[in-house]
Amino acid sequence: GEVDLSHARDLSATFRHAAHNAMPSVVSIETISKGGMVAAPDMNELFEGTPFGEQFKNDPRLRQFFGQGGQRRIPRQQGRGSGFVIDPSGIIMTNSHVVRNADVVKVRFHDGREYEAHDIKVDTRSDIAIIKVDADAPLSALPMGDSEEIQVGDWVLAIGSPFGLDMSVTAGIISAKGRGQAITPRPYLLQTDAAVHPG
Repeated sequence: GEVDLSHARDLSATFRHAAHNAMPSVVSIETISKGGMVAAPDMNELFEGTPFGEQFKNDPRLRQFFGQGGQRRIPRQQGRGSGFVIDPSGIIMTNSHVVRNADVVKVRFHDGREYEAHDIKVDTRSDIAIIKVDADAPLSALPMGDSEEIQVGDWVLAIGSPFGLDMSVTAGIISAKGRGQAITPRPYLLQTDAAVHPG
């Protein structure tokens, strides 16, 4: 018999509509850390009194690898991530690991507009950061959902720019609720995407 694909088409149209509405609020974030000189620890002092003390003094390869105090240059670093507008005045939520220790934070919108962020506030425990941009017009903000209403098994979309790629959309379902902070001991593995409930 003929397969009824109307439900699949309806779900696809719903996803398309949700993605289209959310994309103006989702941003790509690029960070630059200028690097510079930092004090390097004196390994003679660090290893003194330990079983490695004599070995460090007598092995030139270890001394070359670890250095012997003084100054060490930290190279310029670049990073990338995603975020989303939570207030039309220019307030954006992202991951703290994306913007922490950055000297310059650039925010790029789907339409090509780009701004430099300021007023960076980070919470490393939750891996959440809030940044601000001064846009020339009110921004499109994503409304916050009610986490009490969402249920395990509900469809969600994740929209962002993982690994520096252009805007991408993927679908999934809510797999669990109420797991708390203990489930994320390595917050640097997370990617802040805009989670959009298609309903």
